[in-house]
Amino acid sequence: MADPTFGLALTCMDGRIQTPVNEFLQEKFGVDVIDVVSEPGIVKFLAGANADDVSQEWLKQKADISTGHHHSNQIAIVAHESCAGNPVTKDEQLMHLRQAKMLVQSWYPNLSVVNLWVEPTDSVWQVTEIIA
Repeated sequence: MADPTFGLALTCMDGRIQTPVNEFLQEKFGVDVIDVVSEPGIVKFLAGANADDVSQEWLKQKADISTGHHHSNQIAIVAHESCAGNPVTKDEQLMHLRQAKMLVQSWYPNLSVVNLWVEPTDSVWQVTEIIA
């Protein structure tokens, strides 16, 4: 049996978004498995908005396991509507996403990093890639 291919999601812990994000990334990245590093409102930590609670270095150490041991070469940073861990406006979360991407890209300059926004549409959570 061949070894699975991996991607990495740096995401909020909210269980409502996990399945749609995994399915989206498996298709987008063309991988078998998505490793997950999760914290409530993770983008605020990656953006440096609340560094006292969760250190960016601790998040990087977790991501390094995926990129180093599982050879994940594509990374998604995920934020979502109604985030209890980062209860700010969508515009603020999108700003955090952009700042988070700059940090993560500095960690892994040779890897692909994308930003995702997740929000409910009708009765399902819709995943959208945020460009810029």
